[in-house]
Amino acid sequence: MAENKSTPNARHDFPEVRGKVVDALEIVVESDYCGLSIRFEDQTSLTVALEPCIFAFPAYAEWANGEEKVINKYQPIQSAINRA
Repeated sequence: MAENKSTPNARHDFPEVRGKVVDALEIVVESDYCGLSIRFEDQTSLTVALEPCIFAFPAYAEWANGEEKVINKYQPIQSAINRA
């Protein structure tokens, strides 16, 4: 099947927070916002807004001999991301 190539590097470092002491972790899941916020003892925070989405990788295939033979791969389909 198709491979998701939209994120070349799934790991992201935030050097500004290295060594800081965590005071609180807040996770918010509401109808109009999903995210997490890490608050530090020095009164700073790192907030990550999360956007749920769906990726679909359609393919049309034949299974005549019990094995999949892909006839056509279509463009990936992505749900809309409602960023304000």
